[in-house]
Amino acid sequence: MEAEERMNNIVNNFKANLAIIASDAVSEVYSEILPHVENDTFMNVQYRSQRVVENMIAGKFTVVNENTVRINDDNDMGVDIKVTDSQWDNLRISLLSVMPACPKDLEIASLKKQLKFAENNGF
Repeated sequence: MEAEERMNNIVNNFKANLAIIASDAVSEVYSEILPHVENDTFMNVQYRSQRVVENMIAGKFTVVNENTVRINDDNDMGVDIKVTDSQWDNLRISLLSVMPACPKDLEIASLKKQLKFAENNGF
């Protein structure tokens, strides 16, 4: 066997072995790593979306124009959201319905009850 023929056999064996290794590596990426990357991406999107909503509720936004606000997440990545007057009203109504009563509101309600009691009892 000539040296050139031996060299070609070695190179061909190397190519075949390399193709098998590359195929196994690609399979591992698809089956072992890619699901984690997809899950991590989903979790990142979920976390960023949550932070944007929390920042909007907390009033941490800037007004871009009369109907658009810019809200940033913790990484300072922003999103512009167009909000109409009726959407602001709906947001306010929804928030007020789930907010705990503040002490001032409780005091006002108590005073109203006292006034009503006084009116009903002739005071």
